[in-house]
Amino acid sequence: MVYSKVLTDSSHGISLKEWRFDSTQADDRSAKGAWSVRKSCLAGGRQEGTEIVEVDNGLLKFVVVPTRGMNLWRAEIQGVRLGWDSPVTEIVHPQFVDLTERGGKGWLNGFGEWISRCGLESMGPPGPDGPQVLTQHGRINYLPASYLEFRFEPEPNPRLVLRGIVDESFMFGPHLQLITEISTEIGSSELVLNDTVLNLADIPQEMESLYHVNFGPPLLGAGAKFLAPIKRVAPRDVRAAEVDMAKWNLYTGPQPAGYTEQVYFAELWADQKGFTQALLQSPDGTENRIRDRSRARHKLSVSPGRRAQSRPPPKTCSRRESPGRRRHQSTLNSSRRQRSRAKDCRATA
Repeated sequence: MVYSKVLTDSSHGISLKEWRFDSTQADDRSAKGAWSVRKSCLAGGRQEGTEIVEVDNGLLKFVVVPTRGMNLWRAEIQGVRLGWDSPVTEIVHPQFVDLTERGGKGWLNGFGEWISRCGLESMGPPGPDGPQVLTQHGRINYLPASYLEFRFEPEPNPRLVLRGIVDESFMFGPHLQLITEISTEIGSSELVLNDTVLNLADIPQEMESLYHVNFGPPLLGAGAKFLAPIKRVAPRDVRAAEVDMAKWNLYTGPQPAGYTEQVYFAELWADQKGFTQALLQSPDGTENRIRDRSRARHKLSVSPGRRAQSRPPPKTCSRRESPGRRRHQSTLNSSRRQRSRAKDCRATA
């Protein structure tokens, strides 16, 4: 029998600060190992009030942050960390972040997660956009979920599911809604992100989406490689063009202060359904794969260590010694609940 629990629902004033559920309580007889899910509220410093959900499927452990747009703060599998060493060590609550700070770069005040969403109205560097000034990477990463539900589905393959809803709305502005489902099967090394963006307004709305996937040691280091079915690749700017393009996908290791990132745009080959995949290969050959399973033209697949993107034509953005990212831009039409193309991102360690 499916077990379901609403953990947050702003429309009904529900917000469980402390909660736990595990394989014993579920009477899970699948023999795939012990698992647990725990929701808690952090205290102290700039993380005061931040709510997190810690998931352990028996093999893979990861932390989801409903207070921060349902991002994934960190993950671990068999002692291998999926994440990076940010100077931001606390899971900073949005109340301590001013997105307009430092010329619109306030987004960096809380940047320390493994996977963060950027958007939904806009993403990219801060700057003017007609009469308005856009801040870096938009607002979704600092908006709390208005709804959060946990489900344990014992059949056909036992899996743990977190479903969250995050609203990005503004009077006389965008009225967008992110519906995300983050799931993993018991005892699996795979994590699935299935995102849908709805335009709840009566008029067309621009939408931009980017997945900032960030890795550090042991997967990322001198000698690491980005591997994908590359159709063509180009440097983003003059700085990126300084590198021998035959080595654009190789990581050189930590650089001294003053180093400027080098970013490359790549178009990927995909199958008939638009699926593709990408891989970060660590210096010792360990692989982290991302498979793009997004529907129609908005599907994403991730490999341990990097980001993958697909849409006809599928493209991805690669950085040397910098977080990986994936982007998708579109205009959502004026139908009352117009869906953006769903993203089904699978990260496999």
